[in-house]
Parts: sequence; C-alpha cells; structure tokens
Amino acid sequence: MTTTRVAWSSYTKLKTLGGGAFGQVYLCEGVQTDGGIKGFHAIKRVRLDGLDGTARATRMNEVETLSLLDHPNIIKTLDNFVDSEGFLNLVMEYAEQGDLAGVIETRAETTDLFSQPEVMDMAHQLLKGLHYIHARRIIHCDLKPANILITRTQVLKIADFGIAKSLGSDVPCPFKLEGTPHYLAPELCDNQPFSSYCDVWAL
Repeated sequence: MTTTRVAWSSYTKLKTLGGGAFGQVYLCEGVQTDGGIKGFHAIKRVRLDGLDGTARATRMNEVETLSLLDHPNIIKTLDNFVDSEGFLNLVMEYAEQGDLAGVIETRAETTDLFSQPEVMDMAHQLLKGLHYIHARRIIHCDLKPANILITRTQVLKIADFGIAKSLGSDVPCPFKLEGTPHYLAPELCDNQPFSSYCDVWAL
C-alpha cells in the first residue's frame, strides 16, 4: 500500500546517485525511529504532477505490483510513498557497484575485458531474473546495461520497470512499445504485436 508522509521524514539523503527526466535517485539511510527501513537504500523520486488521473492510477498500480516481486536477480522495492510535495518515492535495495553500463565503460577504458566465464555467469543471472518475471506475465520492455545493477558481491539485479507491461492473456501484446532503439526486437521496430521474447532479444 502506498502511503503519504511528511517529505523524507523517514529517510536521510546522503548523496545523489543519478537522475533524468523522471526525477532523481538518491542514496539514503533509513531513520528507523521514524518509520524508515534500517540500512542504506536507493530512493527513486518520480514526478507525478502533469499526469492525468488515468496515468497516475496506472503508475501507482504498477508500483504496487512491482513491490510484490521477490527474486535475487530483480531489484527489490522495499517501500514506496508519496511525499508532501507530490512526488512518488520508491525505496529500493542499494546496488553498490552501480549499473552494468558504467562497469562496462570502466573496464573498456582499462582494457580489463570480461572473461567468457564472467559473461556466462552474467547471462545466467539475467535469464533467471527474466524467467521469474515472465512466469508472472510481466515484460520488462527496456532491458539494457543501464537498467542492470550490480551489488558488491557481483549479483546482477534487473531494475527500472518504468515501462514494463503486464500481460493479461496468452496472446502477444498488440500495442506499440517504448524502449531503447539499439535493444528493440525486430517486431517492435516493425510496430508488430510483441511478447516476452522481446526481453530475450534485448539480452
């Protein structure tokens, strides 16, 4: 259940981790005595103003659905609330090494390329995460290195379900999909019905 609280009374901001058109992501620490979840977390602050009633309801319903996901290779949503400024805040587990895109860039600069066993391990982890969400009839729709987070123990976490779709039947989705061009499956480029296979193509 999404709740409304005094802005940030339960969490202390430590630093900004990133941001974009959607808002900002902060590294925060829970204030346990004021209802926060103890420990360090990433909080994604999403702007809700400008959304009509239907779009807002859809966003909130999506948050409630994602809060139920629990798998080692899916970033865990621990809490969510709308603050006094009208922003939706998603409290998520913190992945210390950041996203895979940044790790790839850093290792490329130092010519420290991934070994075959490392690539196979990463693919295995991501496939397990995809199998989990697909079994629950959820399509990520925007799988890419920037949306894959890594913990200090090298566990990969699929994140950013902002444009994820929930399948209501066994037939492919007939509507157009948003996403990142270089990771779009051919059927999406042709504006054709799509299914969970589009996530496998992106991987």
